[in-house]
Amino acid sequence: MTDSTPTTLTTLTTLPASAAIEETIAVVEAAGAVIIEDFIDSATLDGLWEDLGPALAGQADGDGRLVGEKTRILPGLVRRSARSVTVMRQPHLLGLARHFLQRPVRAWLGEQRIEFVPTIQLGISRAIQIQPGVAPRACTATTRPTCAPTRARRAASRSWWPPASSPHATAPPA
Repeated sequence: MTDSTPTTLTTLTTLPASAAIEETIAVVEAAGAVIIEDFIDSATLDGLWEDLGPALAGQADGDGRLVGEKTRILPGLVRRSARSVTVMRQPHLLGLARHFLQRPVRAWLGEQRIEFVPTIQLGISRAIQIQPGVAPRACTATTRPTCAPTRARRAASRSWWPPASSPHATAPPA
């Protein structure tokens, strides 16, 4: 049995690269995601494509269950491209990470209750390439565990690599 309840897709806000971190945080708090124009400079973007493009081309497309159709995932960005560090240090991304992840946490240390602010550490890094022509998926009881993250990844990947106007953007299949 499937849940056929209609789902409304939200249009994401696009901010210029000059937007204040606080404005970016406000948009993410309100809508859950944001697109930053010119998230990284074109030289870094071209370098990332040079470093990662061949490996992405060798990845198989997802089958539509966990990884969407026409979607490729490439793990291990840091070991594959030193340029990926530029993305991870991008002011908006780092500002959002600090805001959402570096909140005070209360924990027990032996018999003492302490409060501390965690540091930000990189656990995994992946490139997610979504080919043109992939329609957004509606959330249903069956797809709910994966549809929201897929939409967020799609928005995030479109915001920085490769943009549709880029000569590196993949043409839709014939």
